[in-house]
Amino acid sequence: MIRVIAIFIISLLTIVVSVTFIEPPTGIIIGILLGGFISGLFINRVRTASLIGLFSGALGYLTLYILSGGGILGFMVYKELLGIIGLLLPFLYYSISCMIIAFITSFIRLKMIRS
Repeated sequence: MIRVIAIFIISLLTIVVSVTFIEPPTGIIIGILLGGFISGLFINRVRTASLIGLFSGALGYLTLYILSGGGILGFMVYKELLGIIGLLLPFLYYSISCMIIAFITSFIRLKMIRS
């Protein structure tokens, strides 16, 4: 249980740090890829890794939004174009894509271990 929480926190921090210190388009992609990869690589169960990826992506987005005050360019563009719904679009993108990457990584890892 402690390992799962530690992986969750590391994945969350990976997303936040990469988007904060790397320019928005590249930082978002790198953050989500690394967050999902870390979630899936160190957890032995596919469903658990997927849920950790989902929650770390969602909380990573919320943490970034709170820390930046909505001032990151990607957040402002979505908000200008779509209004309030534009704030939910990156939230869904972060959480679902991080979950899918964690699922794929964990699934491949389990297949490699079993064979």
